[in-house]
Amino acid sequence: MGVDRGWEFINGAVSGYGTDQQYLFYRNEGHRYRPHEVVLLIYENDLLETSCPSMYGYPKPYFVRKSSDGLELRNVPVPDRTLVHRLHAWLMAHSFLWSYYSYSTGLAVRMDVGCSGKIDFPLNEAVLHAFVEQLRKNDVDFLWVLIPSRPGRQGGVLHEFYPRIARREGVQVLDLAPPLGAAAEGGEELTLWEDPHWNAAGHRLAAAAIAERLACAKKIAPSAREGGPWAQHSSAASPRGSGER
Repeated sequence: MGVDRGWEFINGAVSGYGTDQQYLFYRNEGHRYRPHEVVLLIYENDLLETSCPSMYGYPKPYFVRKSSDGLELRNVPVPDRTLVHRLHAWLMAHSFLWSYYSYSTGLAVRMDVGCSGKIDFPLNEAVLHAFVEQLRKNDVDFLWVLIPSRPGRQGGVLHEFYPRIARREGVQVLDLAPPLGAAAEGGEELTLWEDPHWNAAGHRLAAAAIAERLACAKKIAPSAREGGPWAQHSSAASPRGSGER
């Protein structure tokens, strides 16, 4: 995406990560790369992933809200999976029929211990705020990129929740619904035939839109800033949760 512009991009994406684990990735690892800007790709299921202590049958670290001083991290160290959960995860990865059955019946959610299947919006707000404050303290810019569940789809929780929080936090937002929708209306296939994940064309379009936004903002220089914290690493880290898109 940025090779011809002299940019370095570090892909911090991990499948199944919600905003909580994306934040933890930056706090524990990503900050070491001293990025100039963090680009966070957001899909609507990130809200649920942040609300649960396990996801896709895997226990995970999670936050709970504290009334007095923000967030408390729990489930660390992360416990091992049970034999039942190991079998379920193997079947999800190797059997289309089991995966289809699990999602269509709600079994996939029920296998996540402690996950009610309900979104904790105040918790998501608190995690996003902590993420913003961490980047602000490190003098790192933040860009949220909204990914619609289908090309061109507007509305829903994705376009109701995140723009409101972004305005409050002073974060820039790039909505991919318009460019994806325009390309789809023009007859371009942007997703895999069996699910809404992007194909190669979808990835190229999204990368071009993000690169154009960053270039227009003039926030990433083609070379490192002399004498500044970017002298060794002039890069944009992209710690996306459901990052296989």
